[in-house]
Amino acid sequence: MLCISNLVSFFELADYMLYVYIAILFLLNQSNTEHLLRDYFIENKVILGFF
Repeated sequence: MLCISNLVSFFELADYMLYVYIAILFLLNQSNTEHLLRDYFIENKVILGFF
């Protein structure tokens, strides 16, 4: 159970870091954020589909 708990917390942390990354991208370059996020989600659709 400890392994499963650690795995869940890892994915929660990864999800949180994704939001932080999005916020940083948005603040740094608002005009390109949508394009970058679209490319990111297309490239990682399998990984993101797991969440």
